[in-house]
Amino acid sequence: MDFRMRHVLMGLVVLAAASWAGADDGTPEPFDRVKLRLELLQSMDQRIEDRAAAAHLEARLMLDRIMPLPYVGIDADPVEGGMKITKIYPLTGAEKAGLRAGDVIVAVGRYPATTPKELGLAIRTHEVGDTVTVRLRREGKGMDAAVHLGTRPEEDEDEAEQFPAYASKPEVARTPRAYDFQDVTAAAWPEALEPVLGGHGNPPRFVGRREGEQVFLRQEDGDPTGIRFPMALVRRFWSPDVVVRVRFRLAGGRQDQAAGIVIRGQNEYTYLVARANAVEGDLRIFRAAHGLRRTLPGARGLVSVGDGAWHTLEVRAEGPKITARVDDGPEVVGYDTYVRGGRVGLWTKSDAISDFDDLDVRPLVK
Repeated sequence: MDFRMRHVLMGLVVLAAASWAGADDGTPEPFDRVKLRLELLQSMDQRIEDRAAAAHLEARLMLDRIMPLPYVGIDADPVEGGMKITKIYPLTGAEKAGLRAGDVIVAVGRYPATTPKELGLAIRTHEVGDTVTVRLRREGKGMDAAVHLGTRPEEDEDEAEQFPAYASKPEVARTPRAYDFQDVTAAAWPEALEPVLGGHGNPPRFVGRREGEQVFLRQEDGDPTGIRFPMALVRRFWSPDVVVRVRFRLAGGRQDQAAGIVIRGQNEYTYLVARANAVEGDLRIFRAAHGLRRTLPGARGLVSVGDGAWHTLEVRAEGPKITARVDDGPEVVGYDTYVRGGRVGLWTKSDAISDFDDLDVRPLVK
């Protein structure tokens, strides 16, 4: 937290505490830190969101100034052999050049323009202020028009909406993955997994451990920071619907003893996780959204996993329905449409010393 944010927070604390009201009869109301904390968090969350929105808009305005995009001023749909103009925007080069709805563009300058991506690229290879020759067909006859390129107006849509041809769409995984960790040692991290830290504190420390013939993966860093979520995510895997199964054992932890499976992971702050916790004695399905974690409504069941034995956790995500179970116990069920696809992996919390083995990942491809 930077100095300005600390200053704002301290000011809010002082103002809120000073305005704490008493009862109507003059009896002082007991000072409740939880109530004050909730009020402060609500105020701070609003300030953070406002600052993030302002910073995003300022960044886009800066890019519009230092990297302006050339603009013709049309909407067009693909037809055979070209792009048919469907709309001419006022005060643009297209209007001044006399382009009309119904004209079919076939090239811009020396570049073909017969698809949406070709048309956009042909325009953007030029600079704002250039005059380009647009080759088109009008009523079956070929003709050229000299079009002056202006500056694309400032837009509030995100880039994926403005430029769908360049929208990043992750490839959906279709091949099952299985990891038995037999080649993992204390010095050799499994290349297939990526260590990621959600929250604060020490980074994850996943290492190989051997007991007799069994080799397994252990998260052994015991940092007791509360909002600390060490994860190991499968590399190059993305899927909306998936079944994930892993054997786990809770080997230690004074503050927390937990093990879980991440699904639909967008990043270290936004994902779904089903986790078993020996301290709380339950199995829950959480949604983490931008660092804030909430149990999905009704997605909690009692389990006993603090016995030092190996257990199996299974999570199934199919559409909005998320189910989880430990061993052969009853299913815990939740529903979520906020996080729709992403990565999978292993999850622990705080100072939990958690063991994992036989990770099995099966995408549900329709």
